[in-house]
Amino acid sequence: MVTTETITGGDTAPLYAESPNRSWEGDANLEGVEGGCVDVAKQFVFNNPNIKVAFGGGRTFFLTNTTLDPEDGKKYAILRRRDKLDLIKIFFKLAVTVKAPQILNRESTSAINISPSKKTIGLFSPF
Repeated sequence: MVTTETITGGDTAPLYAESPNRSWEGDANLEGVEGGCVDVAKQFVFNNPNIKVAFGGGRTFFLTNTTLDPEDGKKYAILRRRDKLDLIKIFFKLAVTVKAPQILNRESTSAINISPSKKTIGLFSPF
């Protein structure tokens, strides 16, 4: 899956997630929502066995609200995760069994060798 928008956006999320609201990309957007709804970024990490490669934006929905962005050093706290889960770290930890390369910027893409057995995520932009 390759997109010019966030990988959790309303156009790409239906490939792997279920959400009654296309703006529920991260848990910060579910504040006050009841009923056990799960944000799209969390579904991507924990409930997504089919998509092996994903490139796009939306890094901010995967990071905690206290984490600085690894590329620009800013803290987008208002959109960041409030559940204190760093979904990028969790993704790579869960993907260790299939040796997922860490791709967070343009430079790290040059060293990858994508195969159908590997899970890879590239989050090139905070939004």
